[in-house]
Amino acid sequence: MATDGACDRARAVVLEAPCKTTKAGIAALEHGVWPKGEAELRGWEVRICMHAAALNFFDNLFLTNSYQMPTPSPFVPGAEGAGVVVEIGDEVRNVAVGDRVMLAMGVQGTLATLVVAPAAVCIPIPARMDMVSAA
Repeated sequence: MATDGACDRARAVVLEAPCKTTKAGIAALEHGVWPKGEAELRGWEVRICMHAAALNFFDNLFLTNSYQMPTPSPFVPGAEGAGVVVEIGDEVRNVAVGDRVMLAMGVQGTLATLVVAPAAVCIPIPARMDMVSAA
């Protein structure tokens, strides 16, 4: 997802409101500005420049408001991904700026250039693993 300059501004694949069908939900996804990626960090959070993200069955359920909890609006799909830490909160000790990390749980909206996540859900990516595999 990230290329040179991609993380200068928070952008994402956004669904403004759930749709009746998956096909309609996919068609309604738009690339737009995503202010949540630029939100002020709380002490335990990190900002990640995303390089890859995964989509799963539950993302499909969110598109149609069929998941066990209501789909927030607007909504950015993706709960797994990989990227580079670009900023950390003042309480964060487990990762540093520049670390390659994967997100496997505890965050929603990984189809974005910038993601704010709890540092506790950041898993270091082994040096031999590429970003796509980590996502």
